[in-house]
Amino acid sequence: MLARAAQWNPSVFRKEGPLPIGEVVCQYLRLAIDYDNPYSNTKFCVSRMLHTEVERGTAIGTSLMSAHSMKELCKIWDLESHLEEAERRRTDRTDQLSLQEQKELGVASFCPSAAKKRRMEVEVSEEGVMELCVQFYMSVPGCSSIAFTIDQYVYT
Repeated sequence: MLARAAQWNPSVFRKEGPLPIGEVVCQYLRLAIDYDNPYSNTKFCVSRMLHTEVERGTAIGTSLMSAHSMKELCKIWDLESHLEEAERRRTDRTDQLSLQEQKELGVASFCPSAAKKRRMEVEVSEEGVMELCVQFYMSVPGCSSIAFTIDQYVYT
């Protein structure tokens, strides 16, 4: 029972009492944008907070359930400018990291054979070892995604 109340309005534990659900949803969306929370998780959490509106089929509930992106979610609560600003900051940070990596490490530091091989070119050694240069993406709070390349060895 307590978990449902917290899921419907996370501010129930405030000493001053719970905040209005609209304010909680806006704060949650701002945090989700700032930390690049996945859209599907954000939509699920907001739909749990607004479960009565979703169940009743109100305008906000219908808009929420028909949203297919973070941009559409933000449009419902007029947070589009916050999303655009966060995306711009992430892009700027990613560009800065990429430039810094190029200056300090160079491409060959991440994948020594990348300089001599084209992407996804596979070499098989006499011992039956396949070498591929693979690019991985990971999400870091404050950055949209960082790509790095490593050598991957597959033994056949």
